[in-house]
Amino acid sequence: MNATRFICTLLLHLMIMPEIRSGVSMLEFAVYNEEDVNEKKHRFKTPHKLFYPMVIGIMKISGGIITEVLNMWMMGYAETEDDVVKDFIAFGIISTIDDIIVMVIKNLDVEEAVEG
Repeated sequence: MNATRFICTLLLHLMIMPEIRSGVSMLEFAVYNEEDVNEKKHRFKTPHKLFYPMVIGIMKISGGIITEVLNMWMMGYAETEDDVVKDFIAFGIISTIDDIIVMVIKNLDVEEAVEG
């Protein structure tokens, strides 16, 4: 059972690391390309001009870290191998929900959806 725990935790770690790297890349882009992020047409009234890009990047990083920590915690309390695999699948789905939402929004034609 410990081998199953280790394999599932390692696989989920490998699935989550690109999400965390993506969040770090978002933060780096926002900081190093400040003029591109803050064009007049995209500017919001915020306390700091990089507020929204940094919040999104931090949310992506913290979501990955929280998912990983909760996965390890749940794997430690699983009593059977079935529970370990079930928790692995559940956390794998949770970690990809943001990608699924982005794909749906990217492919959605808002004007067509509103008009009917």
